[in-house]
Amino acid sequence: MPMGRSSRGFQFISTSPPDERTFLLKKLDKLKELPDNSPDIESDNIIRRYQRRPKTLEKLCLADFVAWYNCVKDEHAEHNEPSVTGLDEFIPETNFGDNTDDDPDSININELGCACTCKPVEYRLKGGLKLVKQKHPKIIRSVRYHRDKDTENHYREQIMLYTSWRNENTDLIKDCQTYQERFEQVKNNVLCNRNQYEYHSEILDKALNDMSNVECDDFNNVAPNAEHINKQDCAVKDKPSELFGCFDPGKNKQHSRYDLLDDIGIFPRSNDQEELVIKRISDDDYYALVRSLNEKQRQFFYHVLHSIKTKDDPLRLFLSGGAGVGKSTVTNALYEALIRYLNTMPGENPDDVKVVKTAPTGKAAFNIKGNTLHSAFKIPANRGFQYCALDSDRLNTIRTTTQETKSNIY
Repeated sequence: MPMGRSSRGFQFISTSPPDERTFLLKKLDKLKELPDNSPDIESDNIIRRYQRRPKTLEKLCLADFVAWYNCVKDEHAEHNEPSVTGLDEFIPETNFGDNTDDDPDSININELGCACTCKPVEYRLKGGLKLVKQKHPKIIRSVRYHRDKDTENHYREQIMLYTSWRNENTDLIKDCQTYQERFEQVKNNVLCNRNQYEYHSEILDKALNDMSNVECDDFNNVAPNAEHINKQDCAVKDKPSELFGCFDPGKNKQHSRYDLLDDIGIFPRSNDQEELVIKRISDDDYYALVRSLNEKQRQFFYHVLHSIKTKDDPLRLFLSGGAGVGKSTVTNALYEALIRYLNTMPGENPDDVKVVKTAPTGKAAFNIKGNTLHSAFKIPANRGFQYCALDSDRLNTIRTTTQETKSNIY
């Protein structure tokens, strides 16, 4: 169930074994303060806070701790002291609003860790943090190992969630050979605590398992009408949509070459210089663009620049990849780099067209902020799939404009 808009909060608990568990690293400044051989690189998290909980919450299981308590910044702390591991991190001070009882052991906490909700409960921590008890518990989630397919991890997870412990590596198995053996020793306590979070969980798990083992033919008894409709849909062959009955560029070759510009009266502008010279970006934006390239993009980028600078032979490369991998970014970076290099050569006119960005389709040209081949080189639309030659005046104009062109990014 998606809990994003729920009135109750929810929290995932990573109950996998420590060597299989992912975690966040500490901040860089904290890592630099550690000795070179220190393995303490893991940032603070729910499980580490539970292991360092105050002695007042000694009998609280992990599930109750996560469901009922939040660790927040203490805005009233006078100063932030460095965090230390162990129980000394917690100052045994309890805030009950107007309650003046200073004895932390007098807190009204039952076996489930549910303190009286009429007064807020807070446990102050060193480092400017504090534990605050919520009015309503969060919904907890975990890995949920299968009891039959992964027996040991299943029982380990049950012990980890629903019993109290301090050291994960020793307390969970505690003088036993297997987690299943340990589970049998604390079974009553586990079931009592688990019942608050997994009501009738075994019945639900059995129902899900039965549904996954149902044969296809048995669905006729579960939802006969839906099954009948599915069979009818499978029997009907695919047919073209009526929406594309007259125009289907995906299958009709004539439609794919159709040029809409002739019908709506839009023709290329006469000023060729403005069309071929794309507006350049500033030097700062160019440097930021090059720095944004990843390793493979930079390899391709520098390979093109090196080939242009050292060879006179035509360079034909094919750059491919899925949507969003950065093809347009590399193309634009190359365009800016080539213009800057070619314009700095002695005797060259910086106003000449030396680099042209073109694409075969309008969509592709839009993505690279370039021109279509037809627009850049004034190629008329095909008539009956026959090439239409340029007239002498237009051909001479194109030759004059592009005679200094060194690269065509396509």
